[in-house]
Amino acid sequence: MIDKTRWLGLGPWHEDNESELIDWTAQPQYKGLVKGDYYHAELRYSGRWGDPGHKGELDVVFDDDDKIAFAEFNETTMGNYYVRHFQNVSKRRTEFQFFQDFHDKRRSVAYGRVLANGFKYVEDQILEKQDLDADYDLLTGASFSMKNMIGLKDDVSAQRKDSNHKKQRYYGYTEDYGYGITGWLQVVVEDGKIVRCFYDEIFADHTKDIVYDDLKQFYRQSKYFSTTYEDPFPSGWDRHAWLVCFKDQSDAINKKVCETQDMFDITGLPCVEGPDMGVVWDKPHKDDVALVSNSDATARSVTRPRSPSYYNHLYQGISKRRSSYSFWQYTKPRMQKAGSVLTMGMQYVEQQMLEKQSLSGDFDLVASASGSCPAARRRLWLTGWSENRSAAAASCSSCTAIPRTMAPASPAG
Repeated sequence: MIDKTRWLGLGPWHEDNESELIDWTAQPQYKGLVKGDYYHAELRYSGRWGDPGHKGELDVVFDDDDKIAFAEFNETTMGNYYVRHFQNVSKRRTEFQFFQDFHDKRRSVAYGRVLANGFKYVEDQILEKQDLDADYDLLTGASFSMKNMIGLKDDVSAQRKDSNHKKQRYYGYTEDYGYGITGWLQVVVEDGKIVRCFYDEIFADHTKDIVYDDLKQFYRQSKYFSTTYEDPFPSGWDRHAWLVCFKDQSDAINKKVCETQDMFDITGLPCVEGPDMGVVWDKPHKDDVALVSNSDATARSVTRPRSPSYYNHLYQGISKRRSSYSFWQYTKPRMQKAGSVLTMGMQYVEQQMLEKQSLSGDFDLVASASGSCPAARRRLWLTGWSENRSAAAASCSSCTAIPRTMAPASPAG
């Protein structure tokens, strides 16, 4: 293996021993799909010397049954925070929690809690009480931040009661990829247009669950918000293969999607055109792969591969059925007029198959059916699936109207 010298992540907060850490989680609050009405509130506090101060935020999603399905607090430090490394840094899924644990406040150690614990304590109460106007307890020794942010729930409650408040819809999906990384896509739609498409990847809470050794140091952090995250060298490289950080990639995806209203168009984005390396960090590093480049000169001329992060960004789009595609599709005027999306068309035909117990007969299609359904049925017949009727019927009967899992293709690291 090619050794490399790391110049990042050398702050004292990285010297912590995992076994001695306070217990907190960086994982998304929900698993699978969450959708509903979206509300966001924020405020600034503790400003000084010309800076507006820390920024506290609260996101809340009410599902279609009017239940609170998601509630999450976060905080970003002020621009002139006393530790330069942590100026304008999101606190929840970054090195800040480690810094707070052992190296910042004796109070955190004394009470055995960091800010993330205080967030979760209130969030759990919100999900249980289902009432933003209720009174909520704070953890003993709760930070000054949480005491300021608790009022954000009242702001969200006021937005919900305000008939003039601009309505937004939220579609979120998380999936544990199985090797210590969880993908999290959050899409916000307003007036039928995507106004936010945010993709992040969250590392497991414990190093033992992260397969790739070079990534273990980022446990309990997210790729987007971590201040020190950098992609490892892929097999066969003695230097960075992409020269673009994950945060910039995610921001570029968001900008392009909001401009084009196409969640699957990544043309023109950094590190897209190169050769396909496929899944990269779901298994240990290969030591015996021949190096692509051995000098700075060749490194400048070699074609850089497509970044593996894009495969996870687009993972939602691999399967139109079990993904955010149906929600994106419903933003189109034609689908709204028809009152249906591709998934509904598929189920309509599947139900007829189950009733007729035949794959060779004629089937009706829903009104305004897309071109996909006739083509799909033709492929089903041509590939000989009709010879295995029980397997086909089992596959159809296991499908549901609301997508719960993504396509079976493996995501990248």
